[in-house]
Amino acid sequence: MLQTLEKPNNIKIHFIIGSTRSGTTLLQEVLNHHKNCVAMGESKHLLLGYKKYGNMSEVTESLLKDISIYRRKKEIPTFLKIGEKMNYFELCRRIYFHKKENKKEVCAIIDKNPFYTLKTKELMEIVPDAKFLCTIRDYRDFVLSNKQSREHFSKKFSVINYSIIWRFYNKLVLETKKKYPTKTLFVFYENFVENKESVLKEVCSFLSIEYDEHSFNYQDRIKKNIEEKKMNERVLYKYNSLLKPINEDRSGAWKKGKHFAQIEHKIMDFWCGNIGAKLGYKKTTHISFIETVYISIISSFYYLRAWVYFKMSSLKINMYLNDRNRSNI
Repeated sequence: MLQTLEKPNNIKIHFIIGSTRSGTTLLQEVLNHHKNCVAMGESKHLLLGYKKYGNMSEVTESLLKDISIYRRKKEIPTFLKIGEKMNYFELCRRIYFHKKENKKEVCAIIDKNPFYTLKTKELMEIVPDAKFLCTIRDYRDFVLSNKQSREHFSKKFSVINYSIIWRFYNKLVLETKKKYPTKTLFVFYENFVENKESVLKEVCSFLSIEYDEHSFNYQDRIKKNIEEKKMNERVLYKYNSLLKPINEDRSGAWKKGKHFAQIEHKIMDFWCGNIGAKLGYKKTTHISFIETVYISIISSFYYLRAWVYFKMSSLKINMYLNDRNRSNI
């Protein structure tokens, strides 16, 4: 069992979890522009370094090197100095806050990590007062978004793979809600893009912070980042997509046009239909016994691979796979 992180009571740490391409980044960007929040994504330093440095009292050279790895950065962080006296929470706060211009009003740190969906137990051990914002998206739109991705590796994976991944992630989301009912809020992508103000008000109430309508001005910061940094095509595409107005265009996109063959619709319903029904998504196909057997057979390899990945729930493996997938970009 992990030791509880020592931190001041006036600062809360919360988490955005859920599968990728379900609105995690959009929610992070909106909250990061909230006057009371700092929201950071994809840096897994909180869990990766805690076992090794949880009892730290000062910054060391080895810690700086490890932190750069945890943050997936090539350079050593300049906002930390060897020999500085601090505990692990202060270290984390430096990492979370280093890009935030106005830090005085911040009372909530939001850590966006889809992989943390697999680590809610460990997170609650470290930060018992944490809350989880679970983003959820229709499984057909999730599969379509992955297939249309600019990631060079996205076309290598089939509808079967993405359907099974959605199933595993959202099964965990439902388990998180059952285990921590008062500390878990579902944020449905479709509802967010269609009713952004009411959803943000619900999120702010859940996090015990005031509603800040200026949160939706996050695009100004993104434009500044694009102008100041040299970005590869993948990152630039992601940032440019965030510059588009929050609207309904990507909600129910799977219905607009013939994106999938009939058998692909049945594959998605086979793997995601039962979990989807619990989240309010309806199946559109009837699957016969013969089709059930056929889909089970052709999916066996993908299911086994996903099962091993989620069973191991290794942060280091997750980082390795992410870096490997993007190594050719």
